[in-house]
Amino acid sequence: MTTDGKPAAEAAIKLMKLRYAGVCACGAAVAAGSHAGWDKATRRVLCETCVATLRADSDGAAEQPVDIGRPGASLDREYQRRKQSRENRVRARFPRLGGVYLTLTGQPATTRALATGAEGERQVASRLEKACGDEVLFLHNRRLGKRRHDGDIDHLAIAASGIYVIDAKHYKDATVRVRRTGGLLSPLKEQLLINGRDRTNLIAGSTKQLDALLVALDNHPLAASVSATSLLCFRNADLPFWGDAEIAGVRVQALRGTIKLLRRNGPLTASDRRSLHRHLAIELPPA
Repeated sequence: MTTDGKPAAEAAIKLMKLRYAGVCACGAAVAAGSHAGWDKATRRVLCETCVATLRADSDGAAEQPVDIGRPGASLDREYQRRKQSRENRVRARFPRLGGVYLTLTGQPATTRALATGAEGERQVASRLEKACGDEVLFLHNRRLGKRRHDGDIDHLAIAASGIYVIDAKHYKDATVRVRRTGGLLSPLKEQLLINGRDRTNLIAGSTKQLDALLVALDNHPLAASVSATSLLCFRNADLPFWGDAEIAGVRVQALRGTIKLLRRNGPLTASDRRSLHRHLAIELPPA
């Protein structure tokens, strides 16, 4: 065991994209440009299969537990920051009656929305974990990279069918539709409508999160073969039962549809999912 908690054999393996073709220790040819392992001890290339096998063999060894994150943590922190800031301002202005003023006026709607959003993320996480059981591994409230502080990912799900970037949305009893206009003689225009209002701007956030996931996956042996999907998960909203629930490559799902999607069969084995889960927990730390 090395000082960083990895088995010695696994720690000696560097994951990389090969500049030149090579031959794995098992005899398999490894093409230039493909993801593979480099055994620093023997100075030999390892194909994806051998790297995955090495990781599977080390699963039984003692490992540091994965920090799966706390759903809604970022929203909770911002809610508490705004709440405390407002309280400080009010008490400074009204030293004697500040407490009464705060009680009578309550929190601004924008501040309450943060608390509602945090609770929504916790409920979505709970429903997903309970419905999917051990077949799907989750990470919650993740940064977009080790040195990034320009956003976060609500939930990451590593399922048999691939990896899903889930952006949880709470619009109670809202009607959510994807509208397409134009086509034959004019440019196709796609819009995400929530209660009839254009909220297509939400798609940009999901696309940004998916891009961050792809960067985090780049140095994993399964990067070239794993499917990655971005989706907006609407809790307690009205979505159509049929039709193309997708816009600009981002799926638009109700919570029940998200669960159904995550439980689909796929090529990723339990060992694959554990390896991806541990890798992404490091590359995309808790926010």
